Amino acid sequence: MSEQTSTLSVAIPHQHGVDPSARKFALALIALTLLPIVFFGALSGPLNGNSVTMPMAKAIWLAGVAHVGMTGTLWFDQRYRQHIRGRPFYFYAGPAALATACILGVQAFGDLGFRVFTSLYTIWLFYHFGRQNWGLLCLISTAVKAGRPSDMERQICQWAPVAGMAGALIGAEGAGGLAIVRQVGFAAGLVVAGVSLAVAVWQFTNGTHPIKTAMTVTVGLFFLPVYVFGSYGAVAVGVAHAYQYILVMICMDAQRRASAPRRWFLPLTFVTVIYVAAFFVMNRAEGDLARPLAVLWNSIIIWHFIIDADVWRLSQPFQRQVVKDNLPYLFR
Repeated sequence: MSEQTSTLSVAIPHQHGVDPSARKFALALIALTLLPIVFFGALSGPLNGNSVTMPMAKAIWLAGVAHVGMTGTLWFDQRYRQHIRGRPFYFYAGPAALATACILGVQAFGDLGFRVFTSLYTIWLFYHFGRQNWGLLCLISTAVKAGRPSDMERQICQWAPVAGMAGALIGAEGAGGLAIVRQVGFAAGLVVAGVSLAVAVWQFTNGTHPIKTAMTVTVGLFFLPVYVFGSYGAVAVGVAHAYQYILVMICMDAQRRASAPRRWFLPLTFVTVIYVAAFFVMNRAEGDLARPLAVLWNSIIIWHFIIDADVWRLSQPFQRQVVKDNLPYLFR
């Protein structure tokens, strides 16, 4: 979501003139990142199994699932549609070929093929989470006039998801040699978190805007729930990621179609409902169809990764200009 950045030693400019809308966006983004994590953290403790909170948890999770469908609303923006049409192999043929290869591979190798696919998918998923955190950190830095994120912050966003991957791949019930891998991942996650806190202290002493400092800490600690919330850890991280995305997509569509709310709300709702319906159909399959449909479902999510990897590459002129047009208050 942003260009290559400078080192930690770069001076931070004096903070003033932050757009009120930009401040609200940044605070809402941090809140929507932290609240699902806090909620699912509570579920892993005293609220676990509570008859009132469990339906709420399912609703919160399902709303997070819907975020992938929102990627489809990019097609309703003529600028993105023309950009996507210009690269048909990247946006269509490549993902379709990848999905076909995954389905055939899992069918050919059975349980082993499915385990390999699931592991690779999980690695890509956490990489995707990390890239979004980096992009949002860059956007917030721009919004509060805090200068570009440092190389140290880039390293935090690169290594935090790697540490989280170990916990997600092994799972909360990992045993034997796998438990050691999980422990190493947890230790690495704590180191990354400690570095993010140290960077935040450095920023505080040098007058960095507190919202930027809060986001630096947020991305540094983002993946620790995988280790400390048991079976709810990966869910907490996934939902936090989803709600970040939902906020950005709603704000972009609302700004683009500000004169007619129905023009942005209806397409957003339409595509999202279709996606959630497909989720229920494909994940309730049984028998011989269950495994290939599960792979196909995850392949759709991978397609979402591929699309986002291009359209949110804000180091590129086209992508950056569209985001500037749709979220102008972040760049004023």
